[in-house]
Amino acid sequence: SATRRHDRLALSARTTHSAVAMPTALVVDDSGASRTLLKGILTQQGFTVVEAADGESGLRTLVANWPIHLVLLDWHMEPMDGPAFLSQVRD
Repeated sequence: SATRRHDRLALSARTTHSAVAMPTALVVDDSGASRTLLKGILTQQGFTVVEAADGESGLRTLVANWPIHLVLLDWHMEPMDGPAFLSQVRD
């Protein structure tokens, strides 16, 4: 019947969707409040989110959680800022 077919398709879609890995985003920001806000938004959009408080820890987090599909990066941080982080990633 049409109802059974619809139920099978819905089950198939849920099974297929749950088998697909969620993309991973890295948020690098020295502001804990900014990281929390961005993590909430990205999680609602279907990302798994990992965080780092500066560029140096961001590089370690990037390597430890590869593949990373999206990086949100603060520009002004200590000891390693956003431009230095990008320079290291590109090398």
